[in-house]
Amino acid sequence: MPAEYEALMVDDDPANDHWQHSEERVLLSHVAGEPPAVEAQLQRLAPRYRVDYSQTTHSFYRMNHREYCEAMLGDFETIEERGTFDQPGVELLDLHEPFTGWCGSRTL
Repeated sequence: MPAEYEALMVDDDPANDHWQHSEERVLLSHVAGEPPAVEAQLQRLAPRYRVDYSQTTHSFYRMNHREYCEAMLGDFETIEERGTFDQPGVELLDLHEPFTGWCGSRTL
């Protein structure tokens, strides 16, 4: 997400739901539940970033897949360890449109 975004923080008790503003860019992880327009855009931009089942989290979410063997690359190995994306040849794209879904995030 680009800097200056807002996210709705959902609590178990809906009375505690609140909007949170961030001034830093973040990298989304464990993305799921996005609307069809966002899903289509993600499929077009990154066809190997698709929904699959994680044995680790026991849930379905968007994850990367290896180019040749289609092996799953879960978000812990690829996103959650800080610095993973500080590598040449990796392109991060900012999402500048509002969307709904569920995800985690990591400050860049």
